[in-house]
Amino acid sequence: MRESPLTEALKSFIDPSSGSRKQAPVPVQQRLVLEAPLESTAESRQDVPLSFLNRTFAVRGVETRWLEMTHE
Repeated sequence: MRESPLTEALKSFIDPSSGSRKQAPVPVQQRLVLEAPLESTAESRQDVPLSFLNRTFAVRGVETRWLEMTHE
């Protein structure tokens, strides 16, 4: 558990060089899609499942942010 703002905690866990032997290009930015109150954001997604049988979904608010990656 970390006591830090969400974006800083995510930034410290994202390591694009781990997990693969083949060196891929290191991204400069990472896209974050965070849940937000529906009434406080202009972006919404209809992806909250209500019924898999009937394939019905509710709407949720999201906020997209770009996290600048720094590699040392």
